[in-house]
Amino acid sequence: MKNRLSERLIDRLQGYSFIILFLLATSLLHGLNQQYNYHSDWTKQQQNSLSEASIQLVTQLHEPLEFTVFMHTNKPLRQQISGLLKRYQRHSEQIKITFINPDLHPKMVRQYNVRLNGETLIQYQGRSKTIQRIDEQSISNAIGQLIQQQQQWLLFLTGHGERKPFSDASHDLSTLTQRLQQQGIRIQQLNLAQTLSIPDNTQTLVIASPQSDLLQGEINIIRQYINRGGNLLWLTEPGADAHLYEIEQQLGIYRLPGMAVDANSLLLDIGDPSFVYITDYPGHPLNQSLSAGSLLPQPVALQDRSEPQWQTRVLLQTSKRSWTESGPISDTIHFDSDTAEQAGPLDLGWSMQREIQHQGQSRQQRIIIIGDGDFASNAYIGNGSNLEFASNIIHWLNHNDSLIDIPIRKQHNIQLNLGRNVQYIIAFGFLFILPLSLFITGIIIRTRRNRR
Repeated sequence: MKNRLSERLIDRLQGYSFIILFLLATSLLHGLNQQYNYHSDWTKQQQNSLSEASIQLVTQLHEPLEFTVFMHTNKPLRQQISGLLKRYQRHSEQIKITFINPDLHPKMVRQYNVRLNGETLIQYQGRSKTIQRIDEQSISNAIGQLIQQQQQWLLFLTGHGERKPFSDASHDLSTLTQRLQQQGIRIQQLNLAQTLSIPDNTQTLVIASPQSDLLQGEINIIRQYINRGGNLLWLTEPGADAHLYEIEQQLGIYRLPGMAVDANSLLLDIGDPSFVYITDYPGHPLNQSLSAGSLLPQPVALQDRSEPQWQTRVLLQTSKRSWTESGPISDTIHFDSDTAEQAGPLDLGWSMQREIQHQGQSRQQRIIIIGDGDFASNAYIGNGSNLEFASNIIHWLNHNDSLIDIPIRKQHNIQLNLGRNVQYIIAFGFLFILPLSLFITGIIIRTRRNRR
């Protein structure tokens, strides 16, 4: 009898000790949680973490950045937005998050023209921006715009049949310009025959495949713009832009005769060897974030003849099974070594930069020449990484390196679809087998205790 009493006393002491130790361990973990913050994302595509580009952007904050979320009572949506914003907060102590009820702050609602539940105001260094779409790309782009010290103007040359930035025609560029406008870049068309100059606040000038000759005076204006350090994007085409030879010579870029073709296009079921698909990108900051290939329809190959003052790097390069085709395009074309045709790999895009002194100040001038304009057109910009590549070009030219590789987070399929038989097995297990197992286990434990 005494042995049973002592065993029961020991069992109770063990139970009380376990409870005390459990409470101590819980308190210790709570204290560590308050002092240290550890986050681990085990999802396959890192869906619960920021991209490296967004993290780099946040680390540039030198003053407080405040998120003000206008939201009515909506716990699921609030948790979703709060979770996303806290990902930014983990990487910077400068970030503050505030949720306010718009019904209680009508003055702020009118001041910032808030219209939607969940609309978020971002403030930094006296500048502010509101966003309605709450995802990583929208938030990071807004932060990047607020970090910028000045407005950036992108000017498209017009008046010679160039691709239009605001037209929805298949050969024009409205899809790209809409994306750039969402990222805070201001876009305007420029007719040199009317303005006779390129404004000093131009961040980048775009020459997008002109179809007719420029006047000599217009060419001189562009050359002067380049000489004083202006950034330039030139989209050229096979057999076009012969009237821009002076600019071509000034930059030291030579366009090879004919059209670049690639035999790999037939193997990839593209069906047209003049549609070159780039899958292996040369090392360049523009290309680091590209996860898919880029399609360039009927490009022209480029050859570098630039002066030593320029730092020239390859942006796009074809495979070894490519060449410059000077004859008509068909399914039976082949490389003819007895002609002026050149074998691949061929360069389809170049970036150029140099340090230049202008008005007593040193600045880095950036220029990009792409041997194709169709890749950025409305008809083809949805292929592969064409849109990301085109927007990266503009950001690099505008010196917005932090915005180059902010990715579009794609929602992967996370649904688990079970067959009917599997559903029956799981239901039977939870409704019958599991309760029965627990019941039998309880009886066994009770029987053993009664035998003591």
